[in-house]
Amino acid sequence: MKSVEAAGNTFQYADLNIRHTGNADRTLAMVKRAIRMGYDTVAINIDIGDIVPEESIEEHLLPKSNSEETGKPPPKKKAKKNEDRKGREQQLPEPFVVDESLLDLTELEKQGKKFRQFSRITFTLNDATVIHNVFNNPRLREFDLVAVRPADVNILTTLTRKTDAVDIITMNPETHVTWLHKSKFMEMIRVEGVGFEITYAPALSPENRRACLHSGRFLLRGLRGRSVVMTSGASSMYELRAPVDVMNMTILWGVSGADARPMISGNARQILLRAEARRTVRGALHVAPVEVWDNEEGGKSIDATVPACRVTSSYALQRLLNVREFRAQASLF
Repeated sequence: MKSVEAAGNTFQYADLNIRHTGNADRTLAMVKRAIRMGYDTVAINIDIGDIVPEESIEEHLLPKSNSEETGKPPPKKKAKKNEDRKGREQQLPEPFVVDESLLDLTELEKQGKKFRQFSRITFTLNDATVIHNVFNNPRLREFDLVAVRPADVNILTTLTRKTDAVDIITMNPETHVTWLHKSKFMEMIRVEGVGFEITYAPALSPENRRACLHSGRFLLRGLRGRSVVMTSGASSMYELRAPVDVMNMTILWGVSGADARPMISGNARQILLRAEARRTVRGALHVAPVEVWDNEEGGKSIDATVPACRVTSSYALQRLLNVREFRAQASLF
Protein backbone atom coordinates (compact mmCIF):
# COMPACT_ATOMS: atom_id res chain seq x y z
CA MET A 1 0.00 0.00 0.00
CA LYS A 2 1.36 3.40 -0.93
CA SER A 3 1.54 5.91 1.86
CA VAL A 4 -0.68 8.96 1.52
CA GLU A 5 1.98 11.04 3.28
CA ALA A 6 4.80 9.89 0.99
CA ALA A 7 4.62 13.01 -1.14
CA GLY A 8 3.85 15.55 1.56
CA ASN A 9 0.81 17.72 1.07
CA THR A 10 0.39 17.22 -2.70
CA PHE A 11 -2.75 15.09 -2.31
CA GLN A 12 -5.49 16.82 -4.29
CA TYR A 13 -8.27 14.78 -5.95
CA ALA A 14 -9.18 11.13 -5.51
CA ASP A 15 -11.62 8.69 -7.06
CA LEU A 16 -11.87 5.73 -4.72
CA ASN A 17 -14.14 3.62 -6.93
CA ILE A 18 -12.95 2.77 -10.42
CA ARG A 19 -14.48 -0.64 -11.00
CA HIS A 20 -12.46 -3.50 -12.40
CA THR A 21 -14.80 -5.99 -14.07
CA GLY A 22 -12.15 -8.38 -15.38
CA ASN A 23 -10.99 -6.45 -18.45
CA ALA A 24 -7.48 -5.20 -17.67
CA ASP A 25 -7.26 -3.03 -20.81
CA ARG A 26 -10.51 -1.27 -19.97
CA THR A 27 -9.39 -0.60 -16.41
CA LEU A 28 -6.07 0.75 -17.66
CA ALA A 29 -7.90 3.08 -20.06
CA MET A 30 -10.10 4.38 -17.23
CA VAL A 31 -7.07 5.08 -15.03
CA LYS A 32 -5.35 6.92 -17.88
CA ARG A 33 -8.46 9.03 -18.41
CA ALA A 34 -8.73 9.77 -14.68
CA ILE A 35 -5.14 11.04 -14.67
CA ARG A 36 -5.79 13.28 -17.67
CA MET A 37 -8.85 14.68 -15.89
CA GLY A 38 -6.75 15.69 -12.89
CA TYR A 39 -7.01 12.84 -10.38
CA ASP A 40 -3.77 11.96 -8.62
CA THR A 41 -5.23 9.15 -6.48
CA VAL A 42 -7.41 6.25 -7.62
CA ALA A 43 -8.69 3.07 -6.03
CA ILE A 44 -9.38 0.12 -8.30
CA ASN A 45 -12.46 -1.60 -6.94
CA ILE A 46 -13.47 -5.25 -7.33
CA ASP A 47 -17.15 -5.67 -6.45
CA ILE A 48 -17.96 -9.32 -5.72
CA GLY A 49 -21.60 -8.76 -4.78
CA ASP A 50 -23.27 -10.93 -2.15
CA ILE A 51 -21.24 -13.03 0.27
CA VAL A 52 -22.80 -16.50 0.39
CA PRO A 53 -22.58 -18.46 3.66
CA GLU A 54 -20.19 -21.39 3.48
CA GLU A 55 -22.98 -23.74 4.56
CA SER A 56 -25.01 -22.76 1.50
CA ILE A 57 -22.02 -23.39 -0.75
CA GLU A 58 -21.46 -26.84 0.73
CA GLU A 59 -25.13 -27.78 0.40
CA HIS A 60 -25.15 -26.62 -3.20
CA LEU A 61 -22.08 -28.67 -4.11
CA LEU A 62 -23.17 -31.88 -2.38
CA PRO A 63 -24.72 -34.56 -4.65
CA LYS A 64 -28.49 -34.83 -4.28
CA SER A 65 -28.49 -38.62 -4.59
CA ASN A 66 -27.27 -39.13 -1.01
CA SER A 67 -30.24 -37.43 0.59
CA GLU A 68 -32.86 -38.46 -1.99
CA GLU A 69 -32.12 -42.19 -1.89
CA THR A 70 -31.64 -42.67 1.85
CA GLY A 71 -33.91 -39.92 3.11
CA LYS A 72 -31.18 -38.88 5.56
CA PRO A 73 -29.07 -35.76 5.48
CA PRO A 74 -25.66 -36.32 3.90
CA PRO A 75 -22.80 -36.73 6.35
CA LYS A 76 -20.76 -33.62 6.98
CA LYS A 77 -17.17 -33.83 5.85
CA LYS A 78 -14.77 -32.28 8.30
CA ALA A 79 -12.19 -30.32 6.39
CA LYS A 80 -8.64 -29.98 7.56
CA LYS A 81 -7.48 -26.65 8.89
CA ASN A 82 -5.17 -25.85 5.98
CA GLU A 83 -7.72 -26.99 3.39
CA ASP A 84 -10.44 -24.86 4.99
CA ARG A 85 -8.18 -21.80 4.99
CA LYS A 86 -7.23 -22.34 1.36
CA GLY A 87 -10.89 -22.66 0.40
CA ARG A 88 -11.79 -19.42 2.15
CA GLU A 89 -8.95 -17.63 0.37
CA GLN A 90 -10.16 -18.84 -3.01
CA GLN A 91 -13.61 -17.36 -2.43
CA LEU A 92 -12.16 -13.83 -2.63
CA PRO A 93 -10.29 -12.52 -5.70
CA GLU A 94 -6.80 -11.10 -5.71
CA PRO A 95 -6.31 -7.31 -5.76
CA PHE A 96 -5.82 -5.70 -9.14
CA VAL A 97 -3.49 -2.78 -9.86
CA VAL A 98 -2.42 -1.33 -13.20
CA ASP A 99 1.16 -1.25 -14.41
CA GLU A 100 2.35 2.29 -13.70
CA SER A 101 4.98 2.05 -16.43
CA LEU A 102 2.10 2.22 -18.93
CA LEU A 103 0.83 5.52 -17.50
CA ASP A 104 1.81 9.02 -18.58
CA LEU A 105 2.51 10.84 -15.31
CA THR A 106 4.40 13.83 -16.71
CA GLU A 107 1.56 16.31 -16.12
CA LEU A 108 1.20 15.22 -12.48
CA GLU A 109 4.94 15.50 -11.94
CA LYS A 110 5.00 19.01 -13.43
CA GLN A 111 2.38 20.05 -10.86
CA GLY A 112 4.39 18.51 -8.02
CA LYS A 113 1.93 15.66 -7.54
CA LYS A 114 2.54 11.98 -7.02
CA PHE A 115 0.28 9.32 -8.49
CA ARG A 116 -1.09 6.79 -6.02
CA GLN A 117 -3.24 3.77 -6.70
CA PHE A 118 -4.91 1.56 -4.14
CA SER A 119 -6.74 -1.73 -4.28
CA ARG A 120 -10.28 -2.06 -2.99
CA ILE A 121 -12.84 -4.81 -2.51
CA THR A 122 -16.58 -4.29 -2.10
CA PHE A 123 -19.16 -6.87 -1.08
CA THR A 124 -22.74 -7.05 0.16
CA LEU A 125 -23.53 -8.55 3.55
CA ASN A 126 -26.95 -10.20 3.78
CA ASP A 127 -26.25 -12.68 6.57
CA ALA A 128 -24.66 -11.81 9.91
CA THR A 129 -23.33 -15.36 10.26
CA VAL A 130 -20.71 -14.82 7.55
CA ILE A 131 -19.26 -11.59 8.97
CA HIS A 132 -16.68 -13.29 11.19
CA ASN A 133 -15.39 -15.58 8.42
CA VAL A 134 -15.21 -12.80 5.85
CA PHE A 135 -13.36 -10.30 8.03
CA ASN A 136 -10.87 -13.00 9.09
CA ASN A 137 -10.19 -14.12 5.54
CA PRO A 138 -6.43 -13.90 4.86
CA ARG A 139 -7.08 -12.66 1.31
CA LEU A 140 -9.00 -9.64 2.64
CA ARG A 141 -5.81 -8.26 4.21
CA GLU A 142 -4.24 -7.93 0.77
CA PHE A 143 -6.64 -5.11 -0.16
CA ASP A 144 -5.90 -1.53 0.83
CA LEU A 145 -9.58 -0.59 1.23
CA VAL A 146 -12.52 -2.72 2.38
CA ALA A 147 -16.02 -1.49 1.52
CA VAL A 148 -19.20 -3.12 2.81
CA ARG A 149 -22.73 -2.77 1.48
CA PRO A 150 -25.13 -3.56 4.38
CA ALA A 151 -28.31 -5.25 3.24
CA ASP A 152 -30.46 -4.17 6.18
CA VAL A 153 -30.49 -2.46 9.56
CA ASN A 154 -29.35 -5.59 11.42
CA ILE A 155 -26.15 -5.78 9.38
CA LEU A 156 -25.52 -2.07 9.94
CA THR A 157 -25.96 -2.57 13.68
CA THR A 158 -23.45 -5.42 13.64
CA LEU A 159 -20.95 -3.27 11.73
CA THR A 160 -20.92 -0.75 14.59
CA ARG A 161 -18.83 -3.38 16.43
CA LYS A 162 -16.66 -4.23 13.41
CA THR A 163 -15.35 -0.80 12.45
CA ASP A 164 -11.76 -1.97 12.83
CA ALA A 165 -12.20 -4.13 9.71
CA VAL A 166 -14.09 -1.70 7.45
CA ASP A 167 -13.02 1.48 5.66
CA ILE A 168 -16.10 2.45 3.66
CA ILE A 169 -19.83 1.89 4.01
CA THR A 170 -21.49 1.98 0.61
CA MET A 171 -24.95 1.30 -0.77
CA ASN A 172 -26.78 0.39 -3.94
CA PRO A 173 -28.49 3.66 -4.92
CA GLU A 174 -30.63 1.89 -7.50
CA THR A 175 -32.62 0.07 -4.81
CA HIS A 176 -34.41 1.07 -1.62
CA VAL A 177 -31.88 1.34 1.23
CA THR A 178 -33.59 0.49 4.51
CA TRP A 179 -30.93 1.71 6.94
CA LEU A 180 -30.64 5.34 5.81
CA HIS A 181 -33.01 6.54 8.55
CA LYS A 182 -30.84 4.97 11.29
CA SER A 183 -28.70 8.05 11.81
CA LYS A 184 -27.71 6.90 15.32
CA PHE A 185 -25.93 3.78 14.04
CA MET A 186 -24.49 5.68 11.09
CA GLU A 187 -23.00 8.23 13.47
CA MET A 188 -21.54 5.46 15.66
CA ILE A 189 -19.72 4.12 12.63
CA ARG A 190 -18.66 7.55 11.39
CA VAL A 191 -16.99 8.61 14.64
CA GLU A 192 -14.73 5.56 14.35
CA GLY A 193 -13.30 6.96 11.12
CA VAL A 194 -15.28 4.90 8.62
CA GLY A 195 -16.37 6.81 5.53
CA PHE A 196 -19.69 6.65 3.67
CA GLU A 197 -19.88 6.62 -0.11
CA ILE A 198 -22.12 8.09 -2.79
CA THR A 199 -21.51 6.99 -6.38
CA TYR A 200 -22.56 9.31 -9.18
CA ALA A 201 -22.38 6.90 -12.14
CA PRO A 202 -25.93 5.53 -11.52
CA ALA A 203 -27.25 9.11 -11.54
CA LEU A 204 -26.05 9.54 -15.13
CA SER A 205 -28.80 7.22 -16.41
CA PRO A 206 -32.39 8.56 -16.41
CA GLU A 207 -33.92 5.36 -15.00
CA ASN A 208 -31.75 5.41 -11.85
CA ARG A 209 -31.28 9.14 -11.36
CA ARG A 210 -34.21 9.76 -9.03
CA ALA A 211 -33.43 6.83 -6.71
CA CYS A 212 -29.73 7.74 -6.62
CA LEU A 213 -30.39 11.38 -5.70
CA HIS A 214 -32.98 10.36 -3.09
CA SER A 215 -30.64 7.88 -1.36
CA GLY A 216 -27.72 10.31 -1.44
CA ARG A 217 -29.75 13.13 0.10
CA PHE A 218 -30.91 10.85 2.93
CA LEU A 219 -27.32 9.78 3.59
CA LEU A 220 -26.03 13.35 3.70
CA ARG A 221 -28.89 14.38 5.97
CA GLY A 222 -28.26 11.55 8.42
CA LEU A 223 -24.52 12.29 8.62
CA ARG A 224 -24.88 16.07 8.27
CA GLY A 225 -22.51 15.89 5.33
CA ARG A 226 -19.58 14.58 7.38
CA SER A 227 -17.25 11.75 6.29
CA VAL A 228 -19.00 11.33 2.93
CA VAL A 229 -17.00 10.72 -0.25
CA MET A 230 -18.24 11.12 -3.80
CA THR A 231 -16.88 8.46 -6.15
CA SER A 232 -17.61 7.51 -9.73
CA GLY A 233 -18.33 3.79 -9.49
CA ALA A 234 -17.43 3.84 -13.17
CA SER A 235 -17.10 0.64 -15.18
CA SER A 236 -16.41 2.49 -18.45
CA MET A 237 -14.59 5.67 -19.48
CA TYR A 238 -17.85 7.43 -20.34
CA GLU A 239 -18.95 7.32 -16.69
CA LEU A 240 -15.92 9.25 -15.43
CA ARG A 241 -16.19 12.96 -14.72
CA ALA A 242 -13.50 15.53 -13.97
CA PRO A 243 -13.08 16.76 -10.37
CA VAL A 244 -14.61 20.17 -11.13
CA ASP A 245 -17.60 18.51 -12.79
CA VAL A 246 -18.09 16.25 -9.78
CA MET A 247 -18.02 19.22 -7.40
CA ASN A 248 -20.63 20.97 -9.54
CA MET A 249 -22.67 17.78 -9.67
CA THR A 250 -22.93 17.61 -5.87
CA ILE A 251 -25.43 20.48 -6.03
CA LEU A 252 -27.98 17.87 -7.13
CA TRP A 253 -27.55 16.24 -3.71
CA GLY A 254 -27.97 19.57 -1.93
CA VAL A 255 -24.26 20.07 -1.17
CA SER A 256 -22.99 23.64 -1.04
CA GLY A 257 -19.90 24.74 -2.93
CA ALA A 258 -17.71 24.92 0.18
CA ASP A 259 -18.60 21.34 1.18
CA ALA A 260 -18.16 19.81 -2.27
CA ARG A 261 -14.35 19.75 -2.46
CA PRO A 262 -13.79 17.64 0.72
CA MET A 263 -15.99 14.91 -0.77
CA ILE A 264 -13.35 14.17 -3.44
CA SER A 265 -10.29 15.37 -1.55
CA GLY A 266 -10.12 15.79 2.23
CA ASN A 267 -12.58 13.07 3.23
CA ALA A 268 -10.98 10.61 0.82
CA ARG A 269 -7.56 11.42 2.27
CA GLN A 270 -8.78 10.73 5.81
CA ILE A 271 -10.18 7.36 4.73
CA LEU A 272 -6.86 6.39 3.16
CA LEU A 273 -4.87 7.52 6.20
CA ARG A 274 -7.13 5.52 8.51
CA ALA A 275 -6.87 2.48 6.24
CA GLU A 276 -3.08 2.73 6.44
CA ALA A 277 -3.18 3.08 10.23
CA ARG A 278 -5.62 0.17 10.49
CA ARG A 279 -2.95 -2.10 9.05
CA THR A 280 -0.49 -1.15 11.79
CA VAL A 281 -0.17 -2.15 15.45
CA ARG A 282 -1.47 0.74 17.57
CA GLY A 283 -0.53 3.11 14.76
CA ALA A 284 3.19 2.56 15.40
CA LEU A 285 4.22 -0.77 13.85
CA HIS A 286 3.44 -1.93 10.35
CA VAL A 287 3.29 -5.72 9.98
CA ALA A 288 4.14 -6.99 6.50
CA PRO A 289 4.15 -10.62 5.31
CA VAL A 290 7.44 -12.25 4.32
CA GLU A 291 8.16 -14.98 1.80
CA VAL A 292 9.83 -18.20 2.96
CA TRP A 293 11.36 -20.71 0.56
CA ASP A 294 13.74 -23.68 0.65
CA ASN A 295 17.35 -22.76 -0.11
CA GLU A 296 20.05 -24.89 -1.73
CA GLU A 297 21.42 -26.00 1.64
CA GLY A 298 18.10 -27.56 2.63
CA GLY A 299 17.20 -24.82 5.07
CA LYS A 300 14.71 -21.99 5.04
CA SER A 301 15.34 -18.53 3.61
CA ILE A 302 13.29 -15.43 4.30
CA ASP A 303 12.75 -12.59 1.85
CA ALA A 304 12.27 -9.52 4.03
CA THR A 305 13.32 -5.99 3.22
CA VAL A 306 13.59 -3.29 5.83
CA PRO A 307 11.61 -0.20 4.74
CA ALA A 308 13.75 2.86 4.21
CA CYS A 309 13.01 6.25 5.73
CA ARG A 310 11.02 8.31 3.24
CA VAL A 311 11.96 11.75 4.60
CA THR A 312 15.13 13.43 5.80
CA SER A 313 15.58 14.73 9.33
CA SER A 314 15.48 18.36 8.22
CA TYR A 315 12.26 17.81 6.30
CA ALA A 316 10.66 16.04 9.27
CA LEU A 317 11.70 18.88 11.59
CA GLN A 318 10.26 21.45 9.19
CA ARG A 319 6.92 19.64 9.18
CA LEU A 320 6.90 19.56 12.97
CA LEU A 321 7.57 23.29 13.09
CA ASN A 322 4.36 23.81 11.15
CA VAL A 323 2.49 22.66 14.27
CA ARG A 324 1.80 25.73 16.39
CA GLU A 325 2.23 24.01 19.76
CA PHE A 326 5.55 22.43 18.76
CA ARG A 327 6.83 25.73 17.33
CA ALA A 328 6.00 27.52 20.60
CA GLN A 329 7.92 24.94 22.64
CA ALA A 330 10.90 25.01 20.26
CA SER A 331 11.20 28.78 20.58
CA LEU A 332 12.00 28.39 24.30
CA PHE A 333 15.30 26.63 23.56
